[in-house]
Amino acid sequence: MAEEEVEVAASMKNKVMVAIDDTAELIKELKESETKAALDLLNKAKATCAGYGITAEGMTEIGDPKVAICDAAAELNIQLLVVGSHGRGAVTRAFLGSVSNYCVNYAKCPVLVVKKAE
Repeated sequence: MAEEEVEVAASMKNKVMVAIDDTAELIKELKESETKAALDLLNKAKATCAGYGITAEGMTEIGDPKVAICDAAAELNIQLLVVGSHGRGAVTRAFLGSVSNYCVNYAKCPVLVVKKAE
């Protein structure tokens, strides 16, 4: 919000609504924030892998995660895709779908699904 709008709104005695169309700037900021969060998560995952002697690469994609994962695995000629399972119930899977189930059925390489420890 620009300072001029705030000054005008503050000078009014009645109830005032200030409308600003900064959608483009907001979208830019959200994308930057989302990209930073994704890169932070990838770096954390790479560090975890490194702790086990595994050299990992990370990449971010836009779109449906299950499709993006399978496409990236095919593009990178992955020999084994390891995905986690959140252990969600049948109702949640029916609405959201299951990334791991999709990968098992559509990835062009073997898929290892690791269930979350209880």
